[in-house]
Amino acid sequence: SANYSAGLSEYSDKGTLGLPETHESQADWELKARQLVDLIRQPGARVVVHTGAGVSTSAGIPDFRGPNGVWTLEREGRTVEAGAKFEEAQPTLTHAALVALETAGFVHYLVTQNVDGLHLRSGFPRNRLSILHGDMFVERCARCGLHRARDQPVETVGQKATGRRCGAPARRGRKKSVKAGGDAGDSVDGICGGQMLDTVLDWEHQLPQVDLRRAREHSSRATVNLTLGTSLQIVPAADLPTMGGKLVIINLQPTKKDAQSYLRINARCDLVMALVCRELLGIDAEEMLRPLLRLQPLRLFSKHTRKSERFPWRFAESDQNQKIDREAQKEAKCEIPSTERTLESSKCTSESAHCTSKSTERTLERISESTERTLESSKCTSESAHCTSESTERTLERISESTERTLESAQRTSSESSNQSIKIKDEVVTDMKKKLEHSSADESNSATATKRSKLA
Repeated sequence: SANYSAGLSEYSDKGTLGLPETHESQADWELKARQLVDLIRQPGARVVVHTGAGVSTSAGIPDFRGPNGVWTLEREGRTVEAGAKFEEAQPTLTHAALVALETAGFVHYLVTQNVDGLHLRSGFPRNRLSILHGDMFVERCARCGLHRARDQPVETVGQKATGRRCGAPARRGRKKSVKAGGDAGDSVDGICGGQMLDTVLDWEHQLPQVDLRRAREHSSRATVNLTLGTSLQIVPAADLPTMGGKLVIINLQPTKKDAQSYLRINARCDLVMALVCRELLGIDAEEMLRPLLRLQPLRLFSKHTRKSERFPWRFAESDQNQKIDREAQKEAKCEIPSTERTLESSKCTSESAHCTSKSTERTLERISESTERTLESSKCTSESAHCTSESTERTLERISESTERTLESAQRTSSESSNQSIKIKDEVVTDMKKKLEHSSADESNSATATKRSKLA
């Protein structure tokens, strides 16, 4: 943080600094944390999270406006400790919790003001993340717009040239590229050759428009806007959480939006998020999150990415630790689109984008088709043991249990989708019962006829 701050230009208005911190009793913050859990669990809930420097302090990265923040110490003339190096910092429990909650479908989008890169480096998917102030580990080509993730932080701050050139293939229609040594002259090497710039904003820089637009879209559609570790002093980031739904603030210091909040928790982010994970995921938070408390491969896509979504950035992998996690993309439940396309918006009609009523209908249709095949294969004209009514009842029970499990996976859809799913389930189960009962009767009659034929 200190090195990053030193790279910024001089700026007098850095907001309110050094406000005292408040720590609620464990009983109080746990009660409020469970209220937050109830909000997240509500049918049709859409949760958008907004993070600030407070989520990274437990990684050894100092904040800026806290009692011991970088700018607070500078103002008071006290020694500013450098803190952990960006490249050595590991994801905190809060970073890991957000990854786990997004994977489980409880967190729909994340907006961050942090430049430490820990959200991407913890495995949070890029297409569910707006990075408003830049990333110390990502540089961008000034010519073709390609983003490249790196193991080491960039050497500059303020969208300056890093000294590297873009090695991406030249875009269509561009036959020649700039020489690697300078701006003048062309070569026929077939690569872009544009200057690579850092993505970290200085004070007066305009925010990246794609990230800001997507942050506004998701914030306005949220039922819960959850802020973590931010004093909400810098606009426009500070205004986003108030654009829609209930505002929940988790921060040790007072914020500019306290009066507008539905729920305010004065406790450490790691403590609250561990409880939230335990309540929502039903397992020990530390055990579940431990594998995520280290740097992860770069993930471009959420597992909830839908086929209709488009990816608005051009991204390339670079160093060893920033390899794109393509195996995770293959395991996604929905088709992963090309990174060259443009993502307009993520319009999810359910709590988990892939768990829509249409998906439920298709699953139930497959169950019904499977039942038809089972009935056809089980038609028997003899008295063999598998053709008894008892076997039919067991088959029906298994189908019903399978249907129940399928519907449980879609229980967080909107009320309309849930009602539709229940109606579909009832119709399918009723239809299967009729078919099975009819099949059982046919088999019984057939067996009786066979007996009579043998006796005759």
